[in-house]
Amino acid sequence: MTVLSVDARRHSEHFGEAAQVRESLDSAIRLTLLPWMASPNTAGMRSTTVDQEVAGIPIRVTIESDAGRIDLNETPTDLIAAYFEAAGWPAERAKTLAARIVDWRDPKDMAEALGAEAPIYANTGRRNPPRNGPFQSVGELRRVFGGEALDEGLVDGLTVYSRRAEPSRSECVPSVCAALNWRDRHLTAGADETTSREPPSSVTVSLQDQVSLIGEIIRVRACAQDNRHAPCRQLIGRLTGNTTHPLQVFEWQSSFN
Repeated sequence: MTVLSVDARRHSEHFGEAAQVRESLDSAIRLTLLPWMASPNTAGMRSTTVDQEVAGIPIRVTIESDAGRIDLNETPTDLIAAYFEAAGWPAERAKTLAARIVDWRDPKDMAEALGAEAPIYANTGRRNPPRNGPFQSVGELRRVFGGEALDEGLVDGLTVYSRRAEPSRSECVPSVCAALNWRDRHLTAGADETTSREPPSSVTVSLQDQVSLIGEIIRVRACAQDNRHAPCRQLIGRLTGNTTHPLQVFEWQSSFN
């Protein structure tokens, strides 16, 4: 007969509780998306919050469009640099990382000004040179020279799924709104100020703004409300409008409040 120690039993119980919370969060995400998966004609909001309760756990679920984020594969160098400068980075550091991001994704072997290609990676002892192809995930940014310790708050404003060179102003997350505003003020100096507008720091969506979410790249995040140490779960995917395969999942992610 196997006898568990007190510590082993507690660890086992904690693991079981964590697994239950995770499954409840995933279920809350699926329940929130169910109306759109069941009926492609259902209108919804691109940005909305829904409260669910699964297995006695109160869960808050938020839905956001991915169109309001910086796409690592499409966004031009100047806007990527503006993203970091708007967050308070020195200009040279921001422009250097932006150039290295572009060098990572482009097929050329010649580095951009301030950028880095394979020889620099080799000289600094890095095992993996630039991909010279599209980023497969935002997490891959950690492999870019200078992107290792990027703040999680900035990482949240990035994507590889929107395929937009310019993020949507009406749906931008705060860090991206700040970047667009910074770019407008600093990189278009001398332009008629009446042609630029202040991007919103947040967007209030009314019932009149309801649209179909079919075909949209969305982020659905679920967080338990009764335990601030419990993990959150996030799904990045696309509602297809196909009732047989209604949801195309790109990533499941775990994080904390």
